[in-house]
Amino acid sequence: MKEKRTDYQKLYTIAENQAGYFTNKQALTAGYSRDLLSHLVTAGKFLRVQRGIYRLRTFPDMPYSDYFQIWLSTSMNGVFSHQSALALYGLTDRIPTEYHVTVPRTSRRDGEGIRYHTSKLMPEEITVRHGLPVTDISRTLYDLHRGGESPEWIIQAAQQALERGMISEDRLRRRLEFYSKALMKLLLKASLIKAP
Repeated sequence: MKEKRTDYQKLYTIAENQAGYFTNKQALTAGYSRDLLSHLVTAGKFLRVQRGIYRLRTFPDMPYSDYFQIWLSTSMNGVFSHQSALALYGLTDRIPTEYHVTVPRTSRRDGEGIRYHTSKLMPEEITVRHGLPVTDISRTLYDLHRGGESPEWIIQAAQQALERGMISEDRLRRRLEFYSKALMKLLLKASLIKAP
């Protein structure tokens, strides 16, 4: 039986788009067997960062690389949400104490410093920020409100998002009509949106 050839360029391209990280499944698509991965870790070419996730040893440190590692650990099913979404949007000056990831109920969930939320997200509630899946602004604000975050913090994040043009007042109001009347009242009282 002929052994599949390894394609380092293919593996590098995958890892390059993920801050230097790749999964064992992605390596397999580039021709790297589990035994070969193990050998290359021992030889110092790759780093094994956790079960099933590796990193190119010589790849430079990148912004948000910790987020990529977490995303890969969810089998790329997770979506950053709550405080983590705000951090990826640059809408908070708080230093997060844990990562928030929304996953389907069937996803693997493990990892220290990660809070998992289970919810079915609609495609229009997900966007990409820094190459990572993240809940859109209105869903993020709703999740924070539902999770009991302080109203002042939610108002500040909404105000910054509106001022930076990350979401329009009209879209925010329409989404809040769908999500939460209580959150809409909060933003109306803060004069961030106008009554419909």
